[in-house]
Amino acid sequence: MANQRISALPALDSIPDGAYVPVVMDGKVYKAPASGVGIARGVRYDRVDANGYPLEVTLLTTDGKVLPRQFYSVNATYPFYNTEKINIPDDIVSVGTYAFRYCTGITEIHLPLAQSIASFAYAGCRNLAAIDLPSATTVAGNAFSSCKALKSAILPQVTELTENSTFSSCTALENVQLGSVGHPVSALAANTFASCTQTGLTITVYTTGGAELANAPWGATNAMIIYKEA
Repeated sequence: MANQRISALPALDSIPDGAYVPVVMDGKVYKAPASGVGIARGVRYDRVDANGYPLEVTLLTTDGKVLPRQFYSVNATYPFYNTEKINIPDDIVSVGTYAFRYCTGITEIHLPLAQSIASFAYAGCRNLAAIDLPSATTVAGNAFSSCKALKSAILPQVTELTENSTFSSCTALENVQLGSVGHPVSALAANTFASCTQTGLTITVYTTGGAELANAPWGATNAMIIYKEA
């Protein structure tokens, strides 16, 4: 939907958080999220359903940031709850708090330049299966909690996860890599993998000299922990 013309957008700071507002584009009415997010903050609607809810969207950003709550979708009254595809540019450098929480359309994350992932950024994304964040150095608490389909998480530049429950209740996890050669992990919170009690989970941690870390297995009670020299 190129050359969008937007009109009839009410004052966003007057709308309750979580509500949607009607937005008229090219003579059609769409449902846009409130609190200054959505179309008003750089989300293009590429496909919508019969009721105006977005099925495919593209994030348009000039500063490399996904804003806090930009796609927050706690239930079906939120515009992006049933969005099937969210197109995110490769040059994203940071993802804000609650940015994608409960977005069911996200199946994988590959953000080659992202350096920081804020708390609850992807929490509850129930169809998220794989995470590849080769540049991320900061991943906050609960960033990926309750991602029930998540199987793989590769975080080669993360050197600590000291906030609570980064991967809690990720009950399908099979493979996790934390750190890499030249990027030793120094600490993991005791509940980093809280409620990840499944068998078949392997957590590979790169540390200085391959030394063991405190608090292992960090809530993943049945996991195989492999230490490698960073």
